[in-house]
Amino acid sequence: MSPLRAVAVAALLVVAIVLQTAALARLPLPGPVPDLVLLVVIGVALTTGANAGALTGFAAGLLVALAPPSLAPVGLAAILYTVVGYLVGSRAAGERLARGELAALAATAGAVIAGVTMLVGGLWGQGWPGGLAALIMIGLQAGYCAALALLVTPAASAVVAAAPGRG
Repeated sequence: MSPLRAVAVAALLVVAIVLQTAALARLPLPGPVPDLVLLVVIGVALTTGANAGALTGFAAGLLVALAPPSLAPVGLAAILYTVVGYLVGSRAAGERLARGELAALAATAGAVIAGVTMLVGGLWGQGWPGGLAALIMIGLQAGYCAALALLVTPAASAVVAAAPGRG
């Protein structure tokens, strides 16, 4: 990844984290805060491939873990976003996904990340919401990711693709 693309990716991640923690967290939405950072990682991975997607996921996860009010163990988000970035980049790099495929991909990634985060949080001593409540939270996060993926992921891909550089 070229230095200009790396700067574009870093800027996208910072904007996504600020919007997620400062704006979306304050909206009266039921359930979890929509995960814009995940959608940026998916957009970058779709444009740049597995290695850059994994690196972007790792950086995004560390930034999410350090941004207040994060309560999850440091490193959990980095591992999860790294895996998502790598898998999306290795499977679909350079492909133009249909709207339904993109929504399904984002919903699946959002549901898995929400579920694993709740499970590890419960084991970490942060409390487990319970069976039905956990399923509702996972479903809401999947829905948020599917809906927002149609806007955020193509925009992130376009910004990265427009940045000069190879890869």
